[in-house]
Amino acid sequence: MKPRTCERWGQVIRPGEKTQQVFRDSVSAARPSATIHAECPHEAARWAAAREAVRRRDSP
Repeated sequence: MKPRTCERWGQVIRPGEKTQQVFRDSVSAARPSATIHAECPHEAARWAAAREAVRRRDSP
């Protein structure tokens, strides 16, 4: 069985990783949606910085 891969970067999606479905254009009727990482490992530093900014903003 072929493992599920992130269609944005081609990395294997491991069990427990957050994913999201992204709808394709109407041309791809056979596969109407793509599975991608919800928080892409390639953008981990950006996500961490965003979470830290929100934490600092919301802390008293």
